[in-house]
Amino acid sequence: MNMNSRGNTGMNNEHQSTRALNRGATLMARYALLTGASLLALALGTPAGAAPESLQFSTSTEKTIEKAQADDLFTFKISSKPLPQAIAEFSAVTGLQVLYTEPAVFERTAPALVGDFTARDALTQLLAGSGLIGRYTSSASVTVELPGKGANGDVMTMNPVTVEGRGEKASGAVAGYVAKRSMSASKTDTPLIETPQSISVITPDQMDARNVNKINEVLRYTPGVDPQPYGNEPRYTDLRMRGLNATTNGIFQDGLALTFPDYVVSYNPEPWGAERVEVPRGPASVLYGQGSPGGLVNYVSKRPTTDPINIVHFEGGDFDRYQGKFDFAGAIDEAKQFSYRFTGLYRDSDTFIDFIEDDRYWFAPQVSWQPSKNTTVTVFSHYQQDNTKNSQALPRSGTVVANANGEVPLSRFVGEPDIDRVDRTEYAIGYEVAHDVGERLKLSHKLRYNNVDLDDVVVYGSGFDGNRTLSRSVYGNFGNLDGVYTDSNAQLKLDVAGTRHTLLAGLDYQLMYLEQIASSASATSIDVFAPVYGTQTSEGNIIINKDFTRSQTGIYFQDQIEWGDH
Repeated sequence: MNMNSRGNTGMNNEHQSTRALNRGATLMARYALLTGASLLALALGTPAGAAPESLQFSTSTEKTIEKAQADDLFTFKISSKPLPQAIAEFSAVTGLQVLYTEPAVFERTAPALVGDFTARDALTQLLAGSGLIGRYTSSASVTVELPGKGANGDVMTMNPVTVEGRGEKASGAVAGYVAKRSMSASKTDTPLIETPQSISVITPDQMDARNVNKINEVLRYTPGVDPQPYGNEPRYTDLRMRGLNATTNGIFQDGLALTFPDYVVSYNPEPWGAERVEVPRGPASVLYGQGSPGGLVNYVSKRPTTDPINIVHFEGGDFDRYQGKFDFAGAIDEAKQFSYRFTGLYRDSDTFIDFIEDDRYWFAPQVSWQPSKNTTVTVFSHYQQDNTKNSQALPRSGTVVANANGEVPLSRFVGEPDIDRVDRTEYAIGYEVAHDVGERLKLSHKLRYNNVDLDDVVVYGSGFDGNRTLSRSVYGNFGNLDGVYTDSNAQLKLDVAGTRHTLLAGLDYQLMYLEQIASSASATSIDVFAPVYGTQTSEGNIIINKDFTRSQTGIYFQDQIEWGDH
């Protein structure tokens, strides 16, 4: 059984300081044991920093034994217990028959085994340090015995192997369409099935299958989320969650907010840089501060890895669309202390609407340093340039209902090609530090600085005479947004009176500064059936000129409590 209690206090300043006290209590799932290198060491039954003992699998020389279920992965949740009990649970999961008669089997205790492993690798870990070996006698049965006691006493011992767990990490890649873990709901690596909150995880395979190009396209088909409430909107990510507006405070990246106080001067994350996109539904202010009660969207970035990745992708399409993207990663040095990741995208494209392009340039270089098994430091950055125009509104007459002059084509542009523009430049730089202090205490700190610069002018339809003439207005938005976001926390595992606790305590801080100028004026009208462009030259008069500062400080605490067997 699991129980979770949370507490949070936060302070928000918006030109003036106000205080808010948030307290909450909600059920949470247990925290999985397999997180990080030291927890893997715990699962192997070895002290942190020590190499696990390897198991010698044996085969009879009198016949060839088939390698049973070599590539199948099974999910294990076996706590440390007497070896016969652990073997029984292993058999129930894998379907393999495990035979033994040695008294030594009844005298041994198996280490904990949590994660996804092949049958061979799982049994290797259960027998680690016991002095026993496993001998496959058929594709469906294994005999556990002391070395040298094979069939007819004739045994061939294979070379030792070192086994590493291959369980999914909440911040890592997902194979296929179904994720098993997430950390957006609790800020801990927790199995989805044990998290008492509605969560969707959009994996890279899903994004690739749908060939998504914007974050709102990623969120299509996600329950409870409307990522395009007004149709196509190239300027920013308009977001509704459970019917509530989450546009300005519902988007996060790697657990840090992408909050913006103005709709238009905003962020628009590139999906190609995401390892996954997680969507916890429902209030999350206890851990994340002020936000939408409908939920949040957490964009989990790709990070450096020592495993080599070399991907180059080109595509073309309608409307003179050309796009190339790449993803490179790997170790920098032979010791694999340093690794990198360099991801990028270039798109040059028109759209189905005349004069509206969909151009983007996005690059994200990152470097990671692992000076020891328990410490990782990652420095990340990205640069993004978007060149497009505003969405268009056509009159109902001639599109939805008949017009005596004919149909207005859906590709009709009713703005001014030489004035309309949305030019947004966005960049960010930051770092993450994670350190395991032994097997029970984990420290984490991350910080990111973001900047967005916007030059946005639109000539749009403001009225229709019912025949063919569309009245127009011109509106401009010019702004610069700076944001600093940081989060530091400590996670401690304790065993108290038969209960297992995962304590989380942290401090987060957000600071945003916005400079914005807006202009507006009436514009010349246009014939929607035979448009003539170039009649409007003015970009309007200034109606807004403001500076805006907002900060938020939050302190949070969470206790995940587990007792009993699972």
